[in-house]
Amino acid sequence: DLCEKRYIDLVIQPARLENESLAMTQMIDRYKGEKKTIFIADRGYETYNIFAHVQEKGMYYLIRVKDGGGGSMTGSFDLPDENEFDHDMQLILTRKQTKDVKANPKKFKFIAKSSPFDYLDLYDKKFYTLNFRVVRFAISEDSYESIITNLPKEDFPVEEIKKVYAMRW
Repeated sequence: DLCEKRYIDLVIQPARLENESLAMTQMIDRYKGEKKTIFIADRGYETYNIFAHVQEKGMYYLIRVKDGGGGSMTGSFDLPDENEFDHDMQLILTRKQTKDVKANPKKFKFIAKSSPFDYLDLYDKKFYTLNFRVVRFAISEDSYESIITNLPKEDFPVEEIKKVYAMRW
């Protein structure tokens, strides 16, 4: 709880089984607080599974992601060709590789069987929709930060996103 400056949950894992993404999804699932809660995380926590766990709880997330290029989650997104933006996204996640999925990479995101995602299977739940924003803003003259969030744009414009993210320090 950043406002109260205290920890409200933790997960201890043996070093050989360490999995920070799994730990975060466990804490999200156990959390019984207000619906207005915002889960804030740094790079390394940007997984579709984490986004979905928060979305399923009806809560919010704000997670810093690698800024563009190779290895970045946002590298495959259809984003504005601008230095700064606040772009709404909708992705349909699936474990199926149909012709339609392959023909529409901007609409669908294939999730490999080896990638944890708790809201899809091959038989009953074939698609899962995620709605979020990708926010990119300058932090210096030639350096940018990229954030993925499901916070409503009307309540959290870019300047508010910056303030909320800065609270983590």
